[in-house]
Amino acid sequence: NIELYVCDDDLDAHKNKRTSFERSMIFFGVLAAAVVVLLLATILLSGRLDIFAVISAFLIGAFILLFSIVFKYAPNIEDRPPRSGSPSVPDELKETAKKPAPKKARKKR
Repeated sequence: NIELYVCDDDLDAHKNKRTSFERSMIFFGVLAAAVVVLLLATILLSGRLDIFAVISAFLIGAFILLFSIVFKYAPNIEDRPPRSGSPSVPDELKETAKKPAPKKARKKR
C-alpha cells in the first residue's frame, strides 16, 4: 500500500496533472469504444463473423485504454489532515518507531 505525499507548493500542479489525466481517460475511453464499434461493424458488414476478429477488436480497445493509463496516470489526492506544527506521521510508522529493533539470532555451538 503506497501513499503519495505532495507538498503544499506542488499541490496545484499535481491537481492540474490529475484533472488532465481524468480528461484524457474520458477521451481515450470514448476513442476506444468508437474503435471497437467501428471494427465490429466492419466485421458484421463484411459477412464473415470470425471470433478471432471480434476478440482482436476488443483487445485493440483495451490496449488504447492501457496506454493512456500507463503514460498519463496521476494518483488522486485524498482529503488532507489539518495542518499542525509538525508533519503528520501515519499511525503504522508511529507504532514501528516505538518498537525496538529485533535482535539477531545467535548460533549456539
